[in-house]
Amino acid sequence: MNALILVRDAFVAAYPELIEETEKLCANVTVMKTDDGVRKEELLKEAATADIIVVAVVKIDRDVIDAATNLKYIIKFGAGYDNIDVAYAEEKGIIVSNAPGQNAESAADLAFGLMLASSRSIPQKDAEVKSRVWNNSLGNEVHNKKLGIVGFGSIGQAIAKRANGFSMEVMAYGNYQNEEAAALLNVRFTDLDTLLTESDYVILSTSLTSKNKHFINRDTLRKMKSSAFLINISRGGRFMKEI
Repeated sequence: MNALILVRDAFVAAYPELIEETEKLCANVTVMKTDDGVRKEELLKEAATADIIVVAVVKIDRDVIDAATNLKYIIKFGAGYDNIDVAYAEEKGIIVSNAPGQNAESAADLAFGLMLASSRSIPQKDAEVKSRVWNNSLGNEVHNKKLGIVGFGSIGQAIAKRANGFSMEVMAYGNYQNEEAAALLNVRFTDLDTLLTESDYVILSTSLTSKNKHFINRDTLRKMKSSAFLINISRGGRFMKEI
């Protein structure tokens, strides 16, 4: 059994257990460094003998799937499928799965950290003090403000849980509407226009699809309060260039 691992270099360095555990399951494990780009011809060569591909953001398209004649399983190192041609893989009898919710708590921490940092201009004030500049500023309170969450999956729910501790009024928008979780977390579902116009903070925590690409644009931004903050913790399009 051969496994091809295509994840960020930092993940491999931070979690060598990923390689060790995979080696226990497979006879041969190949790790391709991806941070500096992936040469398509090299990817096709390595994929040719792979039974399993573990991938983060590298594009697994028809060319790769066709080259991988032994391929049985594609495992997404994350939640979003946008870099994998799932339909074609399934047509070829290849199983595709993902790992939703595994980083939900960390992503929610990041979202709240960004919200607090932007509200209080923490990075800017830190830089000013280190430059021996002292300007008084009031900042903005997060407490009791309105929070709009776009995408109410595991990450969105984890953000809402934290927002309750700040007595925030939380709205959510998205295709996935877990009414039970919303009730427990004091969240109300609403349409996108209402969320944008009423929220003091808007957090994007949704997977990228063909339907929501660029849905935050000039028109949607104009609907937001001039005092509102937009925080994007969603992964964008495939940023890994092929070279």
